[in-house]
Order: sequence, then C-alpha cells, then structure tokens
Amino acid sequence: MGHWTNGIKRVRLRTITISVIATSLVLLVYQIVISYKITSGEIEEKPEEGRHVKVELLDVKIAKFSSTSPKSEIDIMPKIPTFKGTLLKDKNYIPNVNGKIFCAMDSIEIDMSRINDDYCDCPTDGMDEPGTNACVNGRFFCNYQADLRNRPKSIPSSRVNDGVCDCCDGSDEWNGFELPNRLADDIQKSLGRFQSPCSYHC
Repeated sequence: MGHWTNGIKRVRLRTITISVIATSLVLLVYQIVISYKITSGEIEEKPEEGRHVKVELLDVKIAKFSSTSPKSEIDIMPKIPTFKGTLLKDKNYIPNVNGKIFCAMDSIEIDMSRINDDYCDCPTDGMDEPGTNACVNGRFFCNYQADLRNRPKSIPSSRVNDGVCDCCDGSDEWNGFELPNRLADDIQKSLGRFQSPCSYHC
C-alpha cells in the first residue's frame, strides 16, 4: 500500500512541476512579446502630463514633444515632421542640417516645402509626393496600419484623390473628390468597393 502511495505522490509532484514550468514559460514568452511591442511602437503609450504625442498623419504638421528627462527616441528627436501618405517613423523624411531631404533613388536634394506640393521632384521613386498623385511611381501609406512589421498597407500614389477609396479608412481620398456617376451605397457595399466621400471600413 505504501508503494502505491509513494507512486501517486511522485506522479502528483511531477505533474505539479511540469505545470509550474509550463506556466512560467508561457508568462516569460508573453512578457517578451509585450516588451517587443512596446519598444517597436506597436502599443501606443498613453501620453504623460506635459507630453503631447501626435498619432495622426497630417500634411506638414510638426509633432512637438517635451519631457523632463529623455525616455525614448521621441525625446531625443524633438521635432518629427509627418506628411500625408507617409509612415510615422519613416526616416527618409527627417531633414538634414540644411533642412532638406534627398530623393532616395535620384540623389536630388529638395526643400521640405516641396513635399506634397503636387509637383514630382523625385522622378524615379516619387518619394516627394506620397500624398498626391503627381508621381506615377510613388507610394501612399494609408493612415490605418494594422501591422507595420509584416507589410504596411500602401497604394500607388497615382490612385490618391481619384474618387475610389483604396484605403479602408479613406485617407487616400483626403480632398473629397467625387466621381460624376457615383454608385448607390448598397451597390458599393455589395461590390466591396467604395467611392468618395469615403466611410471607415477597417
């Protein structure tokens, strides 16, 4: 009888040990994932008092940050320009010491005021016109981004303001252009394609 009792105790002890190790591993993986998401900016931190965080992508707006002690990359870079059609952390749009940027593929230096001015200054990559349809080969990044790590949602910038809602949030149709023969809303819904003015479908 004592032999059976010892066997049962050993089985229970082994089961409890395995359960504790498995739970610890799950919690460790969870903490690593959350830490990665926080450091990569996937989880939006709540702004502290005296600190203003700009999340929206707006045309030539400057997000100003202030804090008593440097805590992140945001604090080190006090002014981050954001433009329609760009990702928030796109380093191509950070000006150099002369207040200018370089076209990524043309090595042409242009002034920041020429971004989204409806004229294609970077003919090869179209990076100066992400928010307009001036460059045929540029990319417009939608405001709503579900997963920036895998494949950011973008469309050819030639489709910006064409009257068709390509981004699920309608950010590509920012000027409100309407097609002359607009389909009825129920037809648009059945087709899964929407026309400007866009509604939110993310």
